[in-house]
Amino acid sequence: MKNIILLIALTMVACTKSKDEVAILDSHIDYIFELSIRDTEGKDLLNPNSLNHFKHDEIKVFCFNDGEKKLLYDNQIEPRDFISKKENGTYVISASTGGGVTKEYNQETVGQDTVLLQLSENVVDTIKTEWRFIKSNQFFNTKLWYNGELKWEVGKTRLPIVITK
Repeated sequence: MKNIILLIALTMVACTKSKDEVAILDSHIDYIFELSIRDTEGKDLLNPNSLNHFKHDEIKVFCFNDGEKKLLYDNQIEPRDFISKKENGTYVISASTGGGVTKEYNQETVGQDTVLLQLSENVVDTIKTEWRFIKSNQFFNTKLWYNGELKWEVGKTRLPIVITK
């Protein structure tokens, strides 16, 4: 019986949403992205027990506000820990590019935001997202580039995004 109800619900969603909206629902309706950082052997570089891991207290995320670099997340001062351990044991960075979500829109809008992810004093990477705001007040990322390389696209790739260092 539960399977029949689930099938009816999925059919209703598929029949009432556009192809893009269904892909969005299947991926992630949000402006938050999740990154898993691994070495070339697949070891989790966010896991404090891994050799050569990135120290959580050194990881920071910076955004650009009116062209000025500002601290968006800092593991020492942010009230919520943006580095977390998933149920499967993988550590992830959950962050946002932040900029577009702070503005008000009254029509469908597409934009881009960029943040710097400082993994250590010597390792700073660039994350750029393309986002979309639709009339039903949904704000979500549609693409993510890591150091210029497209790593995630809505409906095509699941989270977390795995970055190899």
